[in-house]
Amino acid sequence: MDGTGCGHQRHRLSLKLKSPVQLVKEEHYCKQAHGLTSSAAPVFGKDKSLLGVIAVSGAWDKTHPHTLYMITTAARAMEQKLRVLRRNKELKANINFLDQVISSSKNGLLIVNNENIVWRINRKAAQILRCKDLEGTPCPP
Repeated sequence: MDGTGCGHQRHRLSLKLKSPVQLVKEEHYCKQAHGLTSSAAPVFGKDKSLLGVIAVSGAWDKTHPHTLYMITTAARAMEQKLRVLRRNKELKANINFLDQVISSSKNGLLIVNNENIVWRINRKAAQILRCKDLEGTPCPP
């Protein structure tokens, strides 16, 4: 569908304007949708790229001013979730790299977090300390 059919105008308008929109009754292009209310909000990705639109429709007499706010909030929540997922992916890659560096070191390495808990320890450090499974435990005295 190209978005010109009945009931799709809220999507097209939101995509074109890159802004939340709400259409009520005769504001819809298609006469068959004149009994509806429709709200839509764009969802943006990294670098403000437009990913899509979240939308909801219903009977016009059920129109509520908070519907557009609800849809817009849902779109912003989706964007935040996507940012968190991207950041977690980056952090995982960084931790994997750090783990490789630690494990390949010929020196004994023990990394302790700010709560004095062992975060990472390589094989050489475990041999030196004559301890196993120190990760997640309080730092030895």
